[in-house]
Amino acid sequence: MSKILYHGSSRKLKGECLLPGQGEDSDDRPQNQQKGVYAWDIKNMAIMMAIISAANGMGSVDQFEEPYGTLYAKFPENKEVYVHHLNAEDFSQTPGTDHQFISEKPIKPIKTETINTSDFKHLIRKATPKEISTWKSKYCN
Repeated sequence: MSKILYHGSSRKLKGECLLPGQGEDSDDRPQNQQKGVYAWDIKNMAIMMAIISAANGMGSVDQFEEPYGTLYAKFPENKEVYVHHLNAEDFSQTPGTDHQFISEKPIKPIKTETINTSDFKHLIRKATPKEISTWKSKYCN
């Protein structure tokens, strides 16, 4: 059986394939400057990324254990997000990372799970007011 990778999204897939794109954090993370479909070998990382996407991208990846990231906006309560299961054979490891992978071609998911954000609050922590202020001054100007 092939190894599975995971891609999280706040939007339902249109068509059959995930299409290559550039990471929204590509200015801060050189490993995300390549145009591609990004995926994780940790399912909870993909879920956390879907939650961040549902919060208009106002979050960051911090570590590879709970909590995986920080949210700089209101938590998107009771929203449906999606986790796509992908065949790892179509991906290569993103340079400089341990758990992130990329494919430069469109990828058809093996399956897609619909999950409720409220069931996964433990995956992401709420930023402090000081962290929110610092984040906004960096990204919202």
